[in-house]
Amino acid sequence: MFRNQISSNRQQSAARSCRLIRPAFTLVELLVVISIIAVLISIAIPATTAARDRARQAKCISNIKQTNLATMEFITRNGYFPGWKNQFQKATDSTKKVNGSWVAALLPFFNEGALEKKWVEAVPDSGCLLYLICPADARPDKIDPHLSYVVNCGNATGSSRDAGVFLNLEPTSSNKRPTKQTLDFITSNDGLSSTIMTSENNQAYMWSYPNNTSTSVAHANISWQGFVFFDSNPNNMGTSQAVNWDYRGVKMGSQSNRGADAADLYARPSSYHPGGVNTSWCDSRVVKVHDDIDYEIYKMMLAPNDRGCGVSQASLSILHEMINVQ
Repeated sequence: MFRNQISSNRQQSAARSCRLIRPAFTLVELLVVISIIAVLISIAIPATTAARDRARQAKCISNIKQTNLATMEFITRNGYFPGWKNQFQKATDSTKKVNGSWVAALLPFFNEGALEKKWVEAVPDSGCLLYLICPADARPDKIDPHLSYVVNCGNATGSSRDAGVFLNLEPTSSNKRPTKQTLDFITSNDGLSSTIMTSENNQAYMWSYPNNTSTSVAHANISWQGFVFFDSNPNNMGTSQAVNWDYRGVKMGSQSNRGADAADLYARPSSYHPGGVNTSWCDSRVVKVHDDIDYEIYKMMLAPNDRGCGVSQASLSILHEMINVQ
C-alpha cells in the first residue's frame, strides 16, 4: 500500500510538470517575431537619425546667431564691421603688432576678453571655442583652434566696400587707413536683407595659428576663415581648380577635407547638413541656402552694392525670393 501511495504521488507530480511545460515556438512564429522586430528597428533608426540631425541643425543655427550678436555688438561699439584681417597692438610692447582674423576681433564680444589678451600677447592657448564649431562637422583632421564658420570677404581678387562685408583692415605703408564696411553703406545700396554675412564651411581651417607663439605668423587668411566670389564661374579656371565647384557655381555639399595649403576655391559656403548650408545675413536673419543657386545669384548674395562691383541687377528679384522662402 505504501508503494502504491508513492507511485500515485509520482504520477500527480508528473502531471503537474506536464501542465507547467509550455509548447515551443514554431519556426513560423519565430520568423513573425523577427520580422516585427526588424520593422520596428527600420522605423526607429531613421526617426532617431532625423532627431539627431534636427538637434545638430538647431545648435548650428544657435552658433551662427551667437556670431551675429557678437558682430553687431562690435559694430555698435566701433561703427564698422571687423575685418577678415585686423591689426592688434601688443600691450607689453608698443613697437610690436600682430594681425588676426575676424574671430580674434570678436573675442571680447564673445565674452572671451581674457583669451583675447592672452592671444594678443602670444601666450600659448588652444583657443578651442565650441560655439565656433558646427556639431555636424565630422572632419577627422580638426586642429585647434578649429573653425566651422566663415565670413563674407567679397571678391577674391580684392574686395572693396562694393564687393564684400569683412574687408582687410590691416594698415600698410601704401594704405594706412583701410576702408571699413558699415551698416549704413550696405543699407543705402542693396540692403541688409540682400547681403550675406556669415556661412558654414566644412573646409574652414583655424581661426588662428595654433597656440599663437609668434607675431610673424599670418593668423588671418581668407581661405581659412572666409568665403569669396570670383568674377566668372571658377569652373572656367581649369579642372584642377574647379574640382570643389559644380557647374552651376557653388558646390555646397562637399564633405572633403582640406589643409593649410588650400587655395581660395575652398573659401565658399559648404555644409555637412543635408539639403543646403546655414547662412546669416546682415539683417541678423539665419537662412538655409540650397545648393542649386545660380553663380550670379551667389555673387549678388556677397556684394553689398551689385552695380558697384559689376554684378547684374536682373536677378535681384530672384535673390529676394530665395532668401525670403524658409
